[in-house]
This record gives sequence, structure tokens and C-alpha cells, in this order.
Amino acid sequence: MNPPSSILPSTDGDDLAILNTTFVAISEFILSIPGSAGVLRYIKTSYQDDPFRVVLELILVFFAIQYMSAKKYKIDDNAVKLTSKEIDELVTEWTPEPLVPPLSDQDRLDLEKSTLITGAQGPKPRVGSNQKPLLNLASANYLGLCSSDRIKEKAVQTLREYGVGSCGPPGFYGTIDVHMDLERNIAQFLGVEEAIIYAQGFSTISSVVPAFAKRGDVIVVW
Repeated sequence: MNPPSSILPSTDGDDLAILNTTFVAISEFILSIPGSAGVLRYIKTSYQDDPFRVVLELILVFFAIQYMSAKKYKIDDNAVKLTSKEIDELVTEWTPEPLVPPLSDQDRLDLEKSTLITGAQGPKPRVGSNQKPLLNLASANYLGLCSSDRIKEKAVQTLREYGVGSCGPPGFYGTIDVHMDLERNIAQFLGVEEAIIYAQGFSTISSVVPAFAKRGDVIVVW
């Protein structure tokens, strides 16, 4: 006959005590690791009210573990092994495909009928037999600076002073005095303390925003 349930020993309290002791021991072990307090503080502030980030990074961690533990790829030992002479013969016989297909008769006719720009390039070039200058909307030289004698003289002077290949942002070619002068002039023109020049708009998004902004910051763009 089974004893009444009221006199059975209760193990719920013991289980909770063991679980609590285990958690305390694990916490003390983690905190004993150098730098663990900073990592825990970062995790606590980073994952607050952001369950999507938690799920995403857990998936990335799982993928990394699966990738590292996957079987390494090996070349099949039964694969055909070629000698150096056979490889050279195959390379000699190989004919690459043309970069562009050959022109058809219609393409040649269209090419012959295409109008060409005659004379110097500029914002208003002369096209074909038409002697009337037309507005060129397909060029970035909309101000006609390429044909300016002052710009040409300055370009020659810059090449003699800095050499060929120095025309670019400091992130590509290194910071020189021209970059610093341009940043100073831009800052004075905009009425701000300092300015930074970048090659393209997308490089600003991928570098400046992550470097200076964090969660909760407000970015004002004008």
C-alpha cells in the first residue's frame, strides 16, 4: 500500500538549491576570467530590447561552428592526373571566346549611321555635319573646365609637383597638404570646425557612420 502523499519527501527545494548553486558556480567561474566583466556588460547593453540581433548572432555562431567542424574537402585520388606536356598541349589548343560578338550587317549599318562628335570636347560640341553646337548632356564636363587654359596650367603644375597617380582621396593615396587644404576650405565654407573628404558617398556611409555613431545617436544630414 502506497504511503499518503503528505508524508512523501519533497525534492523540489533540493533541486532548486542545486540549480541555484550551479548557476552561482558558473557565474563565479565566468567572472574570474580576465575581461569577462566587460564582455558581460557589452552583451547586456547590446541585446537589450533587441531580440532580432540575438537570433541573428546565434545563427551566425551556429553556422561558424558547423563550418569549422565540417569535413575538409579533398581532391579525389581517382581524378585524372595530367603531365606537364599534356597541360601545355591543352593550353595551346584552347581558344578563348571573343569578348564581344562579331558585328552583324545591321550593326555595321547602324554604326555607319551614328553621328560623331567633331572638334574639341566640351559642354557644347559639334556633332557630325551639323555645324550648330549642341548641348552635351552625356558628359560630366558640363562646365567646360576641361578646355580651360587655367585648369590645364594648374594640372601641369600639379603633375610636376606631386607626380602622376596622386589624384585621389587620402584613404587611397595618403594624406598630403592638398587634402588638408581642401578639408580646411570646405570647413570654412560650411561654417563648421572640421571636414573630412572621402572618395565616394558609399565610403562615407560604410566608414564614418559606424565609426562615430552608435545605437541611440541621431544623425542630421543636410
